[in-house]
Amino acid sequence: MYKPLRFVVALSLSALTFPLLTSVTASASTQSGCIVSLSPSASATLFSIGAGAEVGAVDENSTYPAAAATLAAKDKIDALNPSAEAIAAACPASFGSTKPRAVVISYDANGLSAKLKALGITVVTQDAPTTLAGALSQMTALGALTGKTGGAAALVASINQTITKDVASVPAHTGKTIKVFYEIGTNPYYSLTSATFVGSLMAKLGVTNIADADSTSADAGYPSLSAEYIVKANPNLIFTADGSSAAAVAKRSSFSGVAAVKAKEVVALNDNEASEWGPQLGDLMNQITTAVKATLANTSLWK
Repeated sequence: MYKPLRFVVALSLSALTFPLLTSVTASASTQSGCIVSLSPSASATLFSIGAGAEVGAVDENSTYPAAAATLAAKDKIDALNPSAEAIAAACPASFGSTKPRAVVISYDANGLSAKLKALGITVVTQDAPTTLAGALSQMTALGALTGKTGGAAALVASINQTITKDVASVPAHTGKTIKVFYEIGTNPYYSLTSATFVGSLMAKLGVTNIADADSTSADAGYPSLSAEYIVKANPNLIFTADGSSAAAVAKRSSFSGVAAVKAKEVVALNDNEASEWGPQLGDLMNQITTAVKATLANTSLWK
């Protein structure tokens, strides 16, 4: 399920306000109550490292894996407009207490953090990271929170290995400038810069992000670009992370002359993977790397 733009932008803006994460070391075996995750990335990570049994509730955007999606459909918690009172009683009775022992957030909507802390609930803040190291450190912190340090370490190692392998697989391309437009919303066209997490992953592959030259500090790494700017920049690779298909992009009259459209180098990314920074990071990097290599191999672009 595609994460709505308001959700993605809210996460990016939260990075300007909060520290990267709040570390906690309590083990699930020493406390009653469940963990409530209001971050799709954290939800997916908790299940991936073997802590799924400790998750009692998640927000409505936590749709991966299937076990999280089942909880999301039942709980219907809006992480952008949460009720502290409802979350404070969100644990199923089977956990011994309906009061969560910890709540993971990636956006402090409605002053939720302070309200939960006032109720004696541990709050773990994990904002949208701007680097790979930041994303991986959040996974490690969730391992510490749940006592699943081994699972977290294995996940971190796997993602590191995948990304290192992908970066090494891109051939040297002196003389070939891969100009990328990464779309996360339309009307206007929202994008992201190399200062963002996904942007930093693309930068590792040696691409030029067209959003970098049209962004200010006020954008928090997520500028809106005009169609005229995109056309003039003439990207030869386009990623869509807003549910837009390659066919839909090709039908845009303003984009008809863009190199990526003419060369059929428009890639619709997996919605969940493109909007999260959890265990599917390796899969997202695989998609981006495959597209970069295909663009390099597309002879129609380099005549």
